[in-house]
Amino acid sequence: MHRLPDGLQLPAYPAFALLLALASWHTGRWDSLLRAGIAAVLAFGVFLGMAMIGSGMGYGDVKLAGLLGLLLGWVAWPLALWGLAAGIVIGGLVATGLMLTRKAERTAEFAYGPPLITGALFTLAVAPILR
Repeated sequence: MHRLPDGLQLPAYPAFALLLALASWHTGRWDSLLRAGIAAVLAFGVFLGMAMIGSGMGYGDVKLAGLLGLLLGWVAWPLALWGLAAGIVIGGLVATGLMLTRKAERTAEFAYGPPLITGALFTLAVAPILR
């Protein structure tokens, strides 16, 4: 069983919100804080919908998507979209690789958290290049 523990994720929401509020206060970018909140709600909602229709996403992935939406959304709208999309694509590639190498069946479960985090980090890494 793959788990993204609530003991780590749930306290991260207020902690990240506080840190982003401090960063907004320091930079004067209050619009970034609003954008981060909206991106978090949207990411959470989209991933919740995917989890409810049986896409293979678990509720830990839903909570992680909200956190990643919060962090990426603070930087820019496109990063929130591209970061989460990149995580889904990376997860799909990992699943495809596991099936092609016969290490997993089509119905097998695998952890989507690492690909989601990888997609977010990759997007943050290439963001300066894309500007």
